[in-house]
Amino acid sequence: MIAAVGETLADPADPRMLRSRYDRTIGALEAAVAPERIAYFFFEDLFRQDTVERIAAFLGIAPPQANAAQRVNEGRSLPIPDDLARTFRAGFAPQYDFVNARFGDAVPAAWHRL
Repeated sequence: MIAAVGETLADPADPRMLRSRYDRTIGALEAAVAPERIAYFFFEDLFRQDTVERIAAFLGIAPPQANAAQRVNEGRSLPIPDDLARTFRAGFAPQYDFVNARFGDAVPAAWHRL
C-alpha cells in the first residue's frame, strides 16, 4: 500500500494531487478575483461563533447563531500506520509549508500534528 501511495504522491498530474494543491488553487483564485472579494477560513474553525460572525461580516449579512454542539454527518477517524502517515506527511510537506507560510498563526493546531 505504501508503494501505491508513494506513486500517487510522486505524480504531480494525478487528479487527487492536483486537488490538494493549495498553492495552485489560491494562486488561480487570486489571479482571477479581487483581493477584497476573497476570505479564507479553515474547516476546523468554521463552526465557532466568532468564525460564523466573521463570515457573515464578509458576506454583509446578519450572523446566524452557530450550533457547534450539533454534529451532522460526522465522520470518524481511522488509525493510520506510522509508516503510511510519514509517507503522506512527506508527500504533502510542500502544501503544509505553503499554508503555514501563507497563514501563519491562523493555521489550526491540528495541522501542526500532521
